[in-house]
Amino acid sequence: MIGESKKSPRLNFSSVNPSHDELQKRFSVRLLHKTRLGTNNQKIVSGDFKQKFPDESKITFPVNRKLQNSAELRHPPKQSGRIRERHQEQKNQDMKNYYNREAHNLDRNMGEFVRNRRTVSSLTQHRNSGILPTWEIIQRDGYPVERYWTTTTDGYILALTRIPGPRRSPVEHTKNQKNPNVVFLAHCAACSSADYVLSGPNNALGLLLADEGYDVWLGDFRGNTYSRNHTTFNPDKDSQFWHFSLDEIANIDIPALVEDVRNKTGVDKIFFIGHSLGTLAFYMSASTPRSIVNKVRLMVGIGPVGYRDNVRGIMALSMQMAAIFREPLETLGISEVMSQNAALLSATPVLCCPSCALHSACLALFTTLGGGVNQGYFDPARLPLYMGHLPSAGISIRALAHIGQFITSNGTQKFDFGAQENLRKYGTKRPPRYDLSAVTCPTALYWAINDQLAAAKDVVRLAASLPNLVRNATVSREDFNHFDFLVSSSAKELVYDSILELMRQY
Repeated sequence: MIGESKKSPRLNFSSVNPSHDELQKRFSVRLLHKTRLGTNNQKIVSGDFKQKFPDESKITFPVNRKLQNSAELRHPPKQSGRIRERHQEQKNQDMKNYYNREAHNLDRNMGEFVRNRRTVSSLTQHRNSGILPTWEIIQRDGYPVERYWTTTTDGYILALTRIPGPRRSPVEHTKNQKNPNVVFLAHCAACSSADYVLSGPNNALGLLLADEGYDVWLGDFRGNTYSRNHTTFNPDKDSQFWHFSLDEIANIDIPALVEDVRNKTGVDKIFFIGHSLGTLAFYMSASTPRSIVNKVRLMVGIGPVGYRDNVRGIMALSMQMAAIFREPLETLGISEVMSQNAALLSATPVLCCPSCALHSACLALFTTLGGGVNQGYFDPARLPLYMGHLPSAGISIRALAHIGQFITSNGTQKFDFGAQENLRKYGTKRPPRYDLSAVTCPTALYWAINDQLAAAKDVVRLAASLPNLVRNATVSREDFNHFDFLVSSSAKELVYDSILELMRQY
C-alpha cells in the first residue's frame, strides 16, 4: 500500500500521451504519499488516514496542458543505452519538480490534507505518551465532536472544535438541529482548546456547557499546537510564520473565529467566554475596525486580564525576559517558545503520576506556573494530563514579549517595536493604546485574590474601564489560583454554576 511504502511512489511515463485522469491520478498519489508521512517519517496507516480525511475525493488537481501535449511526451526520442537513461531521468525529474510546484501552490485549497500535516504528527506523539489532543479527549468522555478549520486573511489556518450536543447524544441528532445558544471559548497564553475539557465530565466547563444544551465551540489561536499551519509558511522553516504579536490574535484571529462560528451555526449573536489571554484578546479587539462586541450576547472573563501592572511570579518574569531579549532571540532563530515536546510528553506520565517519586516536584512546578500557592484543588491522578497541556501548547516569542511589555507600559497598547519602527508603523514614537471602554457588550468578571497572573489591583482597574459590567465576582476561596479556573475540582461550585446562571438571563 502507498501509505506503508518507505520510498516515494515511482512515476511511470510509459504512456505516450497520458490522459487528464492519468495525470490527476499520478498527482493524487504523490500528494497522498507526502501527506501520510509525519515528522521523523512517522507513517499513517491508510485506513486511519481515510477515516480522518474523508473528503479526499473532492479535491481536484490542475493539469499542465503544455506538458501534457508536448512533443516529447507524444514522440519520445528513439535512443539507446546511457543516453536514453539520462533523458528518462531528466523527464522524471522535470515531472517531479512540476508536481512539487503544484503541490506548493495548492496549499490554500488542499483542505484537510495540508491543514492536518502537523496535527497528524502531533496526534501520533500524543497517543504514544497517553496525552490526548482536544477532540480525542471529548470523544473519550462520550461527547459528539466535530472539527473545522478557519483560514485568516493573512493565511493562518486555525483549528476549531465543536461539541454540538450533550454526553452520549447521537451525532446525527445534532447535525440538523439549529441551536440558538452558541458559546465560543478562548484559551490562555501558550495553551489550547484542551483547557476547557481536561478535567472531564461534570467538572470541565466546555463539557458542562454541552450538557446544559449549549452548542460549544473551542478555538485555537495561531501558533499553538493545533493551529501550527499556514497556507504559505512552514512553521519549522519559515521564521515569518512566527512574526505575530497579540495584535494579530486580537485583530484577526478573534474576529475570524467568531465570524466562522456565526456562519456555521446561523445565529446572529453568541456567548463568548475567555480565560486570561482569551479575555485580553477580546478586550483589545473591541476597539478595532473588526470589533465583534455587537455580535456577542454576553462576554464572560475568568481570570481576566486587561492590565498587567501588578502581575508577579515566574511566568511574569519570563514575559519580561521575552520583552527584553526578543530581538536577539529572533535573530538567533528562536521564534517559538513553550511548545509541546515529544520527550517531555512521554516523560510526564512516568515522572508525575501520584505514586511517582517526582510527583511533589511536578505539583510544585505546576502550581508555580499557575500563579498561586495551593497544591490540592484537583485530582492528582490528572496532573500528568494537565502538565502536558498547561501551558505547553506553544506561542511566538513576539506574542510573549507583547504580554511582557504590558507590565511596564501602564496600559494596554499595540506591540512596541521601538521608537523608529513605531513611527513608521503607527505614525507615533509610542504605540497606540487600546480603548477598553469600547467593550460595550454585557460583560462579567470572575477573579481570585490569590491569582498572581490576574492581580487583584489590575482586575479592579479593568472593572472600572468596562462600561457594561453586569457581574464582578470574586472567588470565595482565597488561595484559588489562575489554573484553578480550569482544573480545580471546586471550579464548578465556585465559578461555573454562577456563569451558567448568568447565561440563562441572556
